[in-house]
Amino acid sequence: MTKYKNEIILVLIPFVYGLLANLTDSTLLTPVLTQIIFLLFWYLVGVKFAKLNKDKITSFLYGNSIWGLSFLVFIWQFILLDDNSRNFFLAGVSQYYMFPFIWIGRELTVMFIDVYHGTTIMLLAYLSMLVIFLLGFSYGWMKEKLYS
Repeated sequence: MTKYKNEIILVLIPFVYGLLANLTDSTLLTPVLTQIIFLLFWYLVGVKFAKLNKDKITSFLYGNSIWGLSFLVFIWQFILLDDNSRNFFLAGVSQYYMFPFIWIGRELTVMFIDVYHGTTIMLLAYLSMLVIFLLGFSYGWMKEKLYS
């Protein structure tokens, strides 16, 4: 576990940013600037996880483990449960991880529908996180294959 301490820290950064933004009741940075920084950051995290000395599927799953847990809690709380059944603590915590990607989720939502629907925005934010990580991971994997 300590062998991959730096990778664990990298994977936790979006959650920590979302938590801090929630605790301070602000976005810390402008939404567009946050998005640019986290798009680049998450892409590079994907590249880094592609270079781990593990098989690629394990590296990919390891890099998206917290994303996956957070996404499952989000689906459970916001899609499978109704408003009255929702656990407000779990629902809130599930939003922290994708918070740095909320701007792109909102922009993608506007491309497809005229109404801002919070669950759709958050779902697209989660999916954009996965796509950005996958792009970085694919690049890192291909680069490693070319140079080995």
